[in-house]
Amino acid sequence: MIERIKALLRPGGLGVLATASASGRPHASLMAYAADADGSRLFAATRRGTIKHRNMVENPRVSFLADRQTAGRTRELGGVEALTLVGTARLLTGDDETRQAKLRLTERHPDLTEFLNDPEVVIAEIMIESYLLAEGPGRVHYISKSDGI
Repeated sequence: MIERIKALLRPGGLGVLATASASGRPHASLMAYAADADGSRLFAATRRGTIKHRNMVENPRVSFLADRQTAGRTRELGGVEALTLVGTARLLTGDDETRQAKLRLTERHPDLTEFLNDPEVVIAEIMIESYLLAEGPGRVHYISKSDGI
């Protein structure tokens, strides 16, 4: 199952990043993302000072819903496929790791090039701790790092 999950993450795409402030106030944002080769980390970009940026500084625990709907695929419940990830966000500060993450994001999302060159943009690295793959009603698979992935 973990290989299937990694294959779903590899192409990157759009998803919803869920953060919470230190006081627990939730926030959700549609984000472009890219995954690393082994599917253990996601990268996403945001500007400094946004709600999600402040939340990740205050409370690095996050969840990310990677929408895996594809063109022409039924949106009826039986055809729904979604991948929810839970992890810890770290805002990258090193030049080399930031450059590598921006390169990965640009490869997956060329339209983000100008945005990623903005000096106010920071990269969030999400270290994934668990995966929840929903393949329709009643077909849910949960895998965590404690399972040896």
